Amino acid sequence: MKPISITVDYSIRPIEEKDLKQILEWRNSEKVHSQMLTDHKITWDEHYGWFKRMKEQTVIRNFVFEYRGVPVGYIGYTEYDEENHSCSPGAYLGIDIEASNDAAICLFYTSIEYAFKFLGMLKLNTDVFADNIRALKLDKFLGYEIIKEQEHYVLKDGKKKLTYRLEIDKARWLNHKKILQKYLCLE
Repeated sequence: MKPISITVDYSIRPIEEKDLKQILEWRNSEKVHSQMLTDHKITWDEHYGWFKRMKEQTVIRNFVFEYRGVPVGYIGYTEYDEENHSCSPGAYLGIDIEASNDAAICLFYTSIEYAFKFLGMLKLNTDVFADNIRALKLDKFLGYEIIKEQEHYVLKDGKKKLTYRLEIDKARWLNHKKILQKYLCLE
């Protein structure tokens, strides 16, 4: 599969074995790890095992996000449910780039658009720590809504942390995306 262009500057491509070391460094960096629901640092054996399992999947669900051809982030889909056409996109920038605000918006926009357009999903959900104000603002900007009855706590660094489950369905996305495309100059 060749890279899928999002804009002139941004594209995604399937993860290759050569990307594993970089992705593991990003994933275990304090910036990324601190916002993950899991509490431990991922080992190389866990990471490589994940990659081997990922390669056996019939649908490509893990991508490198690139800025001008340089890997800068990750997009992946968990809770993948073909029968109910739902999944949970996850994404992060691994490195800061000159256009980091635009990159974050394009990264998350891409994670949603790919799920609805190419994976055939009808509903997406994501979990975000209640104190991750930046991620919550970005998710809401992109059209996600908090599902209050699905708030829950996870143990992080020995403390209970409140998380919100957010959802967006395809109909809402298609309407909301028209506004976003103008804002993001994606028309």
